[in-house]
Amino acid sequence: MVREFDALAWMLDHGLPAPTPLVALVWRRLGFVARSTLVTSAFPGTAASELLPDLGAAERNEVAAAIGTLVGTLHSLGFRDRNLDLRNLLVESTTNGWRIAKIDSPRHVLRPPGKREDAWTRADWQRLRKQLDPLGLADVAFAAATRTRRS
Repeated sequence: MVREFDALAWMLDHGLPAPTPLVALVWRRLGFVARSTLVTSAFPGTAASELLPDLGAAERNEVAAAIGTLVGTLHSLGFRDRNLDLRNLLVESTTNGWRIAKIDSPRHVLRPPGKREDAWTRADWQRLRKQLDPLGLADVAFAAATRTRRS
């Protein structure tokens, strides 16, 4: 829970949409975590895994591009998620387009910022591609991420 708290705080510190982490509670027994809880502010949106199948083709492509832009931005800033699943991406429709927030990042790794690819960025994309491919959206998301890395 503490690592998830840290990941959300890091995202907010870097201007990315995320729920505000309020408290992480960890109960230990004999040194082992027995129970833990993370409390955050409410955050609007629907899990991408639930939303994408119900959207029309044009909207699906827009959401996929927004997801790719977020992932490209995270990677450029040095964030490697290692738990990049559609169920952990909250999607909200706004007047400025689609807003995507990443939640549930207990295994994240921080690297120096830059536009470099590494084993962790490849692993993030491999995991996400497996979920986007059946919807025909992997290439759209990856292209948006590539544009983000060039910016």
